[in-house]
Amino acid sequence: MRILLYKDKLVEEIGHVQNERVVFLRYVRREDMPKCKCGEAIDEKISIIEGCRNWESEIEGVETILTKFHD
Repeated sequence: MRILLYKDKLVEEIGHVQNERVVFLRYVRREDMPKCKCGEAIDEKISIIEGCRNWESEIEGVETILTKFHD
């Protein structure tokens, strides 16, 4: 699975459906999760369609050892 940046926060890909177009992401650090007024984390998981406008504007790749040597 991939490590990505979502809105400048590290996330990891945890799964996908529909021919790998819908991607499910999870924040790497609990501190990066959006929080409600009481301070509890919300939106622990993110689902986004790969290649859509939101993906293009909010997701960036992160170079890891796996991606560096995979090319």
